[in-house]
This record gives sequence, C-alpha cells and structure tokens, in this order.
Amino acid sequence: VRAAALHTLGSAGTADSVNVLVAASSEGPDETRAAARRALRSLPGPGVDEALRMVLQQTSGPSQVELLRAVGDRAMTAAFPTVLRLAGSTNATVRMEAIRQLGALAGQSDADALLDGLMSSNTDEERQA
Repeated sequence: VRAAALHTLGSAGTADSVNVLVAASSEGPDETRAAARRALRSLPGPGVDEALRMVLQQTSGPSQVELLRAVGDRAMTAAFPTVLRLAGSTNATVRMEAIRQLGALAGQSDADALLDGLMSSNTDEERQA
C-alpha cells in the first residue's frame, strides 16, 4: 500500500512531497525504497528541482546519496555546483555518488572544474567514477 501511495506522489505530488520521498527512499523495505526513488525521478511541477537542490544541501548520509541519484536522473544541471562540492565530502559513499553524478550533469564549460576534482581524487575508484 505504501509503495502505491509513493507511486501516486511521483505523478501527482508537488515540491512539498520531496521530504517524504527522500525519507522513504533511504529507509524501509526495498519495495518502498524503490517506489520512492522512482517518484523522486518523476515528480512533476514547478519548484521540484529547487526543492531537491535545497534538501540536498541540508541533509547527509543515505538521504544525500538518494538525492544525488535523483539530481542526476533528472539531469538537474543547475545543481552542478552543489554536486561538485559534495564530490569533496568526507563521507565516502556520498563522495563516490557525487563523482558519478558529475559526469551526468557536466557541460563543456564545467571541464576545468571536473579536471581539478579528478586531480584531487583520493583513490583509483574515485578517478574511474
């Protein structure tokens, strides 16, 4: 039932639904988490991308990882500076997901920032991401 409700939020929700979906995407049963992830990717309406970006800046850990995935899936290029900052996170999981999403978000004008980040990467895994 909860997964069905989250699916409905994905098509009929608003920017106000972001916090509920982020929480559901990072905790609970796999089916619920998957439904919340799909809803974050498809959530329509004005202000949703801005709400995702704001929550991304205010959260941490598993929620931040889920938000990074949503930002990449939604091709939110306006979030590039935030994702670039998170590529330097002390949390290795957040850092790796941010590095992965930078590739999806970066434009030609972001090449210098990406190269600088690559040069400061700590591990081969980070450089390959």
